[in-house]
Amino acid sequence: MDKVVKVLCELININSYDKEENYKICKYINDLFGSIATEIKYISCGGNEYKNNIVIGLNTKLKDVYNAVVLSAHIDTVQPNGNEKASVVNGKVYGLGACDMKAFVANIIDNIDYLKNYSSPIIIALTADEETELKGINDVISFFKQNNINGRFMLLGEPTNMDMVVASKGCTEFNVKIKGTSAHSSNPKLGVNAIYVASQLATFIEELNDKYFNEGASLNVGTISGGKQVNMVAGECNIGFDLRLKNITQKGIIVSKINNEIEYLKTKYNAEIDISEELFIPPCENKKEDIIFKLANKLNKNIVEANYGTEAGYYQMLGITSLIFGAGDIGVAHSKDENVDIENLNNYSKYMIDILDELKL
Repeated sequence: MDKVVKVLCELININSYDKEENYKICKYINDLFGSIATEIKYISCGGNEYKNNIVIGLNTKLKDVYNAVVLSAHIDTVQPNGNEKASVVNGKVYGLGACDMKAFVANIIDNIDYLKNYSSPIIIALTADEETELKGINDVISFFKQNNINGRFMLLGEPTNMDMVVASKGCTEFNVKIKGTSAHSSNPKLGVNAIYVASQLATFIEELNDKYFNEGASLNVGTISGGKQVNMVAGECNIGFDLRLKNITQKGIIVSKINNEIEYLKTKYNAEIDISEELFIPPCENKKEDIIFKLANKLNKNIVEANYGTEAGYYQMLGITSLIFGAGDIGVAHSKDENVDIENLNNYSKYMIDILDELKL
C-alpha cells in the first residue's frame, strides 16, 4: 500500500466529527511533526480547551514570520453516515473525509521530507469546526495577526477535481426579528401581524435574488417561525436568510437595499424589526495573479471558479495569494460514498512539490 493511502486510511479512521473534542487526530498529527517542526501550537477552537486547531511551523518559529507558504486544511468532518471506517475498493479510498479534506492532510504528510528542507518558511494550518460554525479559521487568522505571521501564498486542498480554483463564494447568514402587536383574530386590524411583515421582507429578498443572481450573488430565506396560535394575530416572527456572493463589494450594495426595505416596513406597519449578522465567510475573489497562471501552465490545469464556500477568503483578506486546489470531487463530499481516486492522490503529492518548487525564492 502506498504511504499516502495508508496515512489517509489512518486519518479517516480517527473520529474528527465529534463536536466537543478532537484530541486523537491532533495527537496523530503532532506525533508525526513533533520531531521535525520548529514549533507547534495548539489553538483552542472557539475557547473549547478539548477541541483544537493546530498551527505548525517548519523552518520557522510562529512569530514575526515573513514570506511564508501556508498549507491549509480543515481536519473536521460532517457527521458520519455509516462511513466512519476507511476501505480501499477498485482503486479508490472510501470513507468519511476521504476527499473533504483528509486527502490533503495525507498529501502534506506524504511530502514531509521535502517540506522540512524547504528554502522558505512553511506554515501548516489545520482547523477545526469548518463544517459547522467556522470558529477554527477565525481562531487561526487571529493567531496570525497577533503573532505577525505574513504569508505570500496559501494552498487550500479542498477537492476541486484537480482544477485550480481562484474564486469561491462567500456566505453571510442573517437573522431578522420582527415584533408586531398581538390581537384577537376576530379583528386583525387591532394588531400588527409580524408574519405579514416577514412575508413582505421574504418576497423582497426573493426579488433581490432574481436581480443579482446572474451577477454571481444568491439570496435565500431558509427559516421562518412566528405566531402562537391560529386565532391570534402573530405578534412576533423570525426569519433567517443567507447571502452568497463572489466579491465583497456586492455585500454592501445588497445589504443596504435590505436595510432600506426594513426601514420602509417599520414605518408601514409600525413594527420593530432588528437584523443581525450571524455568520460571515468572506469570498475568495477572482484575482488571477501571475503566479497562478505560471502554476496552471506548469501543471497544465484549468483555472476555474467555484460556487461553494471555503476558508480561502480569510487568507486573501490578509493579503495572501490564495489558491484552492485538491484531489477528489466535491460532488461526493459529505455523502455515504465519499471517496478519492488513488491515482489522483498520488499525482497530487507530485503536484504539491511542483507548486512549491515554483514558489521558491
